[in-house]
Amino acid sequence: MRGLLSEFGVIANTGKASLFKRLEKFTIDANFTQQLRDMLGDLYSESLGITQRIDKVEIQLKKFVADSPSQKILLSISSIGFINASALLASIDKGQAFNSPREFAVWLGLTPQQYASGNKSRMGGSPAWRSLFKKTASAWC
Repeated sequence: MRGLLSEFGVIANTGKASLFKRLEKFTIDANFTQQLRDMLGDLYSESLGITQRIDKVEIQLKKFVADSPSQKILLSISSIGFINASALLASIDKGQAFNSPREFAVWLGLTPQQYASGNKSRMGGSPAWRSLFKKTASAWC
């Protein structure tokens, strides 16, 4: 939407609040065709709907984490917020499936466990979890 607006000389600052404010003004500006205003009006209302759904899901995730007995431990870890905490709780609950912290780290993909066959070697663990923790760690630094 920002790109489309910029094609018509309407520049919005970063952040969704600024974009939504510019879109709202654009949809009533008579300097642009009605078809373009209608199209951007539809995009604007759809974006508002998606934003509201995301807010509802975030509230549900926060409640899910708050209801867990493990939430204090998870949220005390730096760079673990309610999204990562809810994903961990949904995946492993209390972690009773792991015999040691090392097994848990391998499952996350943070500690290498090699699988080798001939000249090829692969690292064990979940690439999804590994990337999730790498992103939160890099955002924290």
